[in-house]
Amino acid sequence: MRDWARSLFGLTLFSLFALLLSAGAPAEKRWFRGNTHTHTLWSDGDGAPELVADWYKSHGYQFLVLSDHNVIAESEKWVKVGSEKGDKVTPERVKALVDRFGKSVELREKDGRQEMRLKRLDELAASFEEAGKFILIKGEEITDKFKNLPIHHNSMNQVGFIKPPGGDSVVDVLERTMRAVEEEAAKCGKPVLVHLNHPNFGWGVSMDDLALVKAERFFEVYNGHRGVRNYGDGTHLSCEAIWDAILARRLGDSGGDVLYGLATDDAHNYHKGQAIANPGRGWIMVRAESLAGGAFLGAARGGEYLVAEAFHHLDGRDADPR
Repeated sequence: MRDWARSLFGLTLFSLFALLLSAGAPAEKRWFRGNTHTHTLWSDGDGAPELVADWYKSHGYQFLVLSDHNVIAESEKWVKVGSEKGDKVTPERVKALVDRFGKSVELREKDGRQEMRLKRLDELAASFEEAGKFILIKGEEITDKFKNLPIHHNSMNQVGFIKPPGGDSVVDVLERTMRAVEEEAAKCGKPVLVHLNHPNFGWGVSMDDLALVKAERFFEVYNGHRGVRNYGDGTHLSCEAIWDAILARRLGDSGGDVLYGLATDDAHNYHKGQAIANPGRGWIMVRAESLAGGAFLGAARGGEYLVAEAFHHLDGRDADPR
């Protein structure tokens, strides 16, 4: 980023979100706050799905994508309750859930151990969605790799599961993932938005890799997980420097579309303050007519350019958006 941009506490990011237009006069637009990268017990998060949805709704968010690794919360899944080291679902946490959500917390005994059933996305929607105030958007973290290099994307608003496509190089994985998302969008007839996650995590995606894949239109310029190396090191560019370099290339002689930046939480931890990946560290603001149907999450085709804003604390402290 240029010096004047680095001085801003709130990064103003121009993101392209197409609106699904309805008949009649257009409604007045308003700002909606949301997070597109969040984990639960469906993968490697430590929060029950209802706890996660409740956190975001109660903290003033209007939309949330549950983006667990290579899974969509639509099947039946039970997790063990235990007090051993490493157990994420402890009796104390179950009691807190029951105190908060009552009999909706479903428990059973199996093979001498207690288990808890994880809420599906449709159940969460029935409990938490509120017209014009809060919606949940179906999504997943498409978790792939090339050799030992992690390559992750978040897709959202699709109908079906998008399988990690693999590839023969980092660039090949990126391009195959973009094609898989486009195929899902065509199949389901809905706008499906995808963004590249934390390129510096495991030094998985370099600036040169990302610059070669013109289909990549969105990426995380800030990720709230403290292990993803947002700021680079002595031999690797920061995510802001990656963004700056790619914009210079795409808007210069090489041509190409603008790469838009987002800020996300990548939240995993809901039971300890100042953990490695708490909620509330990064979010976006989208100006749209409505939340209905995820209309503001349109792909970058024939839509309207809207302004999104992402904010984060530069000193690493948790941010509360209220």
